[in-house]
Formats: sequence, C-alpha cells, structure tokens
Amino acid sequence: MEAPLWILIIYSSIGIIDGIYNHLCRYCLYAHASSFTEHLSHTFLSLGLALTVIMLVFVATVVKHLVASVVGEAQASLLVWR
Repeated sequence: MEAPLWILIIYSSIGIIDGIYNHLCRYCLYAHASSFTEHLSHTFLSLGLALTVIMLVFVATVVKHLVASVVGEAQASLLVWR
C-alpha cells in the first residue's frame, strides 16, 4: 500500500509545481479564454487524485480495523495487508 501512495504523492507534487509555476505565473493561462476547458478538466482530475489518496490512506485503515474487530487480530493479518 505504501508504494502507490508514494507514487501519488510524488506525482501530485510535480503537478502542483507545474500548476502554480507554469500555468499561473509563467504563462498566465487563466487569462486566455481558450484554456477554460483545460482548467476545468485539470480541476476534475486533481479532485479525483485527491479522492484516490484519501481512499488509499483512510478507507484502507478503516477496513483493516473493521476486519480485525470481526474475525480477530490473528486472522485479520492474514486477510488484510499490513
């Protein structure tokens, strides 16, 4: 579970730098009407990425604890990743 999370964190960091520096500061893409659909699509993609990270971190932890409470700690370690 840690490797996908680190990949997403690195990818997000690169995207944040690209979005702030290139899109907002260097090229001022917000000033061009033709880039509206690109900004809209990037907004939805970033929301989807944030949702994916939340699912990886929080939901996986909740599922692990729920399984451990139902079947016991020993069996949960066999069923659910650590």
